[in-house]
Amino acid sequence: MSWFPDMGTVTMIDAGDHVRAVGWLSAEHPYTKGEVPAEFRARLRTFAERWGDSTKALGWGAFLGLHRCELCDRFMASGNFGVPQAGLLFAAPEMLPHYVEVHSYSPARGVRHGGHGVAATGNGGVHGSGRVVPPAARAVP
Repeated sequence: MSWFPDMGTVTMIDAGDHVRAVGWLSAEHPYTKGEVPAEFRARLRTFAERWGDSTKALGWGAFLGLHRCELCDRFMASGNFGVPQAGLLFAAPEMLPHYVEVHSYSPARGVRHGGHGVAATGNGGVHGSGRVVPPAARAVP
């Protein structure tokens, strides 16, 4: 998997001023570690489990093959998900819950707090209301 800096505007699956990268980790780059609240971890698991819904709703293509965790070599995943919130699209790999739970990765504060990002939204790639986000939601003016 490719490394992208947290809160950067480019990822493997999308790019633009409205995109924020979350959890694109690599063994060759340091990352922020810390405690993450249980509720936030549970939401991340739901997002990761529903990555297919997110990919479809956002009009992203699917990648073939599995990516092995570069940090421990014991976990594999292949999906990505996006979380639209407050005019931004938080883009993350399906491996994000693994990074948080096993490697103590702590996503940027803007993702977890302050009414923005993953913590403020609902389930895997859909708004908290359960409404699927249309592909047009990617393009934020």
